[in-house]
Amino acid sequence: MSEGSRITRVKARAVDAEGVRALDAAMGRATGGPVQHLVDPRRTRRFVDGGPPLWSVAWSPCADGRGLLLATYGLSRAVDPAATFRHELSLRVTWAAGDMPPSGPPPWAYRLLAFLARRFLDAGAMSPGTFTLVGRPLAPESQMRSVALVSDPELPGVHRVVGVYADEALLGEAWSAEALLEALVAGESSWGATDLARRNAALDPAFVATMDAGAHREGSSTAAIDVAGVRWCACDGGYAIEVAGGLGLRRVARMLRARLGFGRPLVIADGGRRIRFFPHDRIEAIATRSEQLDVGCARLDLMLFALETAACEPVPSPVTLRFRR
Repeated sequence: MSEGSRITRVKARAVDAEGVRALDAAMGRATGGPVQHLVDPRRTRRFVDGGPPLWSVAWSPCADGRGLLLATYGLSRAVDPAATFRHELSLRVTWAAGDMPPSGPPPWAYRLLAFLARRFLDAGAMSPGTFTLVGRPLAPESQMRSVALVSDPELPGVHRVVGVYADEALLGEAWSAEALLEALVAGESSWGATDLARRNAALDPAFVATMDAGAHREGSSTAAIDVAGVRWCACDGGYAIEVAGGLGLRRVARMLRARLGFGRPLVIADGGRRIRFFPHDRIEAIATRSEQLDVGCARLDLMLFALETAACEPVPSPVTLRFRR
């Protein structure tokens, strides 16, 4: 060995066999069927050493013959003692009565859970009650591009991933993810299930009216959103916040009203920079060490006037908001 050379030792992924058995048992109780595992041959290698994001994805057919339940293994400390998070992810795939059930998990379901697991490990986990845009259809045959995250109603310590249409997600974030799923159940969906063949509920005026009424009555339970084109920078004597035009501007205005209008803070992120708006008795902006700008809003009405006026244009124009230090 030459002087100065080093041997890199790669540790094997640690797995708690008791935790695996406990999750297997919970899966079996939830579905009434056998539990099987889809595994990556590289799963013994840790994610930080180039291994897959998950130790495995388990699946089990539901007793009603119209669904499969899938769950990740390896995101949580219950399965991997060295894991970052406390929760695994689950996905219930369902189909209409009379349709031919798949012989196993559809490939898109496995890919979605693996994609979200990698995204969580790279950027941090979502909390229940939030939505994320996947950026591509969940499956080639579907136009669903978003998912909602809620507490799993069948598996303790697991967060359920539910596929939704992007415009359904926009309605849901202004009220709550749970309220969105409850409203879908009133139509043709099962609570917490993903059916790629179901119609887009946001095309139903009655559904939209129900969601809008809930948002106006109760405000939003969504504490953070990702919006492309929202940035902040230091300027003379203070800070400037730039909000790009288009749909993102309308979304920012709606969410600020639904959160701050009900006395709740809202975090808006674009990449690594974040802005936290919160109710305050005066107007102020403070930059933190984590590249977050904290903005106290004493005059929400003035800020909303500027945003909503621009948002009402046929093609919403960009808006710049300025705050003193």
